[in-house]
Amino acid sequence: MSFGMSKAKRTGAALVATVVFFSFSFSSVLAANATEAAATTAATAATTTVTAVSSTASTVITTVTTEPATAQTVTAVEGVVQATTVPAGTIQQTNLTQVSASQMSADVSSAVEVSTAEAAVEKMSADADAAQAQAAAEAQAAAEAQAAAQAAAEKAAAIDPRLSSMTDDDLQLMGAIIYYEAGNQTYEGKVAVGNVVVNRMLSSRFPDTLQGVLYQSGQFQPAGLCRSLVTRGGVPADCLQAAKDAIAGSKPVGNAVFFCRASVKGGTRLGAHCFYGTL
Repeated sequence: MSFGMSKAKRTGAALVATVVFFSFSFSSVLAANATEAAATTAATAATTTVTAVSSTASTVITTVTTEPATAQTVTAVEGVVQATTVPAGTIQQTNLTQVSASQMSADVSSAVEVSTAEAAVEKMSADADAAQAQAAAEAQAAAEAQAAAQAAAEKAAAIDPRLSSMTDDDLQLMGAIIYYEAGNQTYEGKVAVGNVVVNRMLSSRFPDTLQGVLYQSGQFQPAGLCRSLVTRGGVPADCLQAAKDAIAGSKPVGNAVFFCRASVKGGTRLGAHCFYGTL
């Protein structure tokens, strides 16, 4: 009987132990399931938070993961949000800067227009001044030309009749004697010889015609060659011009009526000749 009770107790104890074991196992299973459910809920919540934050940053997330979110992922998303967030003050300052730039551009355009207008006015003024100066210069030149013409007319009227009556042949002969006497001298030296010829024509001590002066005995040694030179048409142009200038009144040696190659006291040296004497 004791043995039987003992066995019954053992059987009961075994049953109790079995029940306890299964209860513990069931509780563990329930606890594990609860833990897994909580982890899934936390992961879902974290994913939702990340999506909301990304939406705030205007970033579209097309794939929603059900993996558990980590602290590193959340931190990265927060960084995106912070990087894409623009303070209100910055937007206002940007608007003000744009307005200032527009105003500055308008001011610069106005300044350029004013400067262009001023340059145009200055150019018009300068052109007017130049035209006025040119007109004054032309008027002065015309007045000087008129004065010169009048002086020439007066001078021509004042020429001695003995000179004004000279023919073209006389002019050619005078050019020829200038050539033979001073052909190798300067132009002024050529006019000086003509000056002496004219002075003799006007002096009471010499003949009053060109040919009379030219062919006077013992005076102009090359005179005999002059006619031949004129006939050949060989009188140089500068000698003819020198004769015209002398007849017109050019007097580089004044009233001299003689010239020679030697130096003469009181004479005027011009090139190779010394001019002296008086009317």
